[in-house]
Amino acid sequence: MDDFTPYCNFDGFVEQNISTFVNDRLASAQIQSVSHLSSSVVLPHLYDEHPPPEYFYVRAPSSYSAVVQLYLRSGQLDTALTRFTRFTNDEQPWCRFGCIALESLHHIFVDCPRFSSFRQSTIHDLLASTISLLDTYSILPPIASSITTTIKGLLLNSEVWPLHKTFYYYGMLPRMDDLIPQASLSDISRNRLLSCLASICHSGCVILAARIWGVVRCATNPTLTTRRHPTTLSLPSLSFIAAALSSSSLVHVHAQTPS
Repeated sequence: MDDFTPYCNFDGFVEQNISTFVNDRLASAQIQSVSHLSSSVVLPHLYDEHPPPEYFYVRAPSSYSAVVQLYLRSGQLDTALTRFTRFTNDEQPWCRFGCIALESLHHIFVDCPRFSSFRQSTIHDLLASTISLLDTYSILPPIASSITTTIKGLLLNSEVWPLHKTFYYYGMLPRMDDLIPQASLSDISRNRLLSCLASICHSGCVILAARIWGVVRCATNPTLTTRRHPTTLSLPSLSFIAAALSSSSLVHVHAQTPS
């Protein structure tokens, strides 16, 4: 054994590389932190398990919504709070839109008043699409009321969510199966309705998340919203074009004359 060896109360003498050991201990402490789990980890089995629509992830000509989802789920969306915790420069964790709050994911997508109109517009569109879908399946008013109540709470920290905290911006939804009793429809119709309902809600949520983050990025980088002035081209006059054409034809005729 070396003359000096690091010692840890939990693991005893540290014989491996000290930097690797410290990183492992920090990662273990972070994973075991209750506050870390409650704010950063989404447990999928608590939420709706219907597959999302393929369009945004497979067929969309512009994949911005999918890119935002990728960065969200991998923890790489660069909010002010994320940059503050990861970098040692002069980054500040406060909301860039003037709120007296940390600019976390939840604040930007759920609480920030800058995007209240976006959220209200999305709820309005979701309710309209949902009511039209329920009318198609002739759903009874009590069941329809329960479903619309869930839709109204999608973007809020409300009791419709398993942990009373919305994660719509991850494309997650509260469980839909319990909203429609099995006796109300045939199995095929019920499954089809639930799938359509989940697809409508997922689409609205990921589009909203992309819209909000697009505005955040434009606020960070104003050059993204700067309009380029169109370039004015000076075209030659018709007389100049006619003269050029006539001279080119004369040259062509002159070139053909010797033969």
